[in-house]
Amino acid sequence: MKLRKPSRPAFKRHTPAPVTRPPTVSWVLVTVLLVIAAIGLTRLPDSHWIELNYSRKLYPLIANVLVPLNNSVPWSLSGLAMISLLSISVAGLCRAFFVSNTPRALLRWLRATLLGSGVLYALFVFTWGANYQRQPAEILFNLPPLTQNSTQTLITDLSHVIQTTANAERNETRAIYAIRSAMQQLVQSQTTVTPALPNQVKHLPAGSLLRAGNASGIVSPWTLEPHIDAALPITTRVSTAAHELAHVAGFAAEADADFVGMLAGLSATDAFARYATALTVWRDAIMVLPLAQQQQALDDLPQVAKDDLNALRDTYVRYQVPAVIRRVQYYGYDRYLKTQGVSAGIADYSRSLQLLARAYQQGLFSLTP
Repeated sequence: MKLRKPSRPAFKRHTPAPVTRPPTVSWVLVTVLLVIAAIGLTRLPDSHWIELNYSRKLYPLIANVLVPLNNSVPWSLSGLAMISLLSISVAGLCRAFFVSNTPRALLRWLRATLLGSGVLYALFVFTWGANYQRQPAEILFNLPPLTQNSTQTLITDLSHVIQTTANAERNETRAIYAIRSAMQQLVQSQTTVTPALPNQVKHLPAGSLLRAGNASGIVSPWTLEPHIDAALPITTRVSTAAHELAHVAGFAAEADADFVGMLAGLSATDAFARYATALTVWRDAIMVLPLAQQQQALDDLPQVAKDDLNALRDTYVRYQVPAVIRRVQYYGYDRYLKTQGVSAGIADYSRSLQLLARAYQQGLFSLTP
């Protein structure tokens, strides 16, 4: 008699419970509210309200958190974050196209990209961008109207600074730290707030900024991390660092950042910091002179200063991108500045020299021993 094998009991296949996720609508709503709040912060309050409540209260609290974080690492946190976000976005797009290969997957990627962009814009405004709406330097520093001979006097005295400091020891780290200290004292005297500033300005690979955006330096508005292009000559690195530190100090408008950076550089205790700043300001200032006077002023410079100017020219020639790309870069940055409330766009840079001449006329800094 053949025995039959006992039948196994039938087990139902266990189906895991679906993972509950927050409704997509809630994330969309939060992002929309953040963007609306960011737009409202840059459009509704007047400059006096922004100055008192954001630039002098909220922004210093944010800077006191982010700046020490940047000081703790020698490499660029913002660069790492940018590479990570781009990698995640590209990986998500590739998955939507080549793995899922469905319209729904592509829509999910597009939705996540839009939500992420909205959050980044809101953070841009709250962590730094609202400083575009603060009171201009003319008001903060109570600058008098410019007299007719102030610019000529400034050029003459800048030449004297260049002559007397041209052979100073060239220590980039020490020079930037001296500018940082001078800037903290300067801003505190005018706004009663001592800005949190990084100890140094980080270098990016040679030519990366010059080729990507025709720029010499940049500050990440999300991490308050200043950078300069490593290809620049040492004198230009120092003067550019002063401009980027001024951005971190809360001066978003380019002319205002230029002015505060130049003022701090010319007031620094380090002789090379004063030389690098004076040479940069002098180079821009002589453009208001007739051509014959420009050539005479150039001939009167010490040879080391001429060499520094030639080194800067050669650097820009070496890393220059085609003209059509430069025009696109110019237009893009000009539109960006105008959307942030800088009505003159890139042309606003020229205002910095007038601000400096007015400050010199008022006696905010001295160029003579």
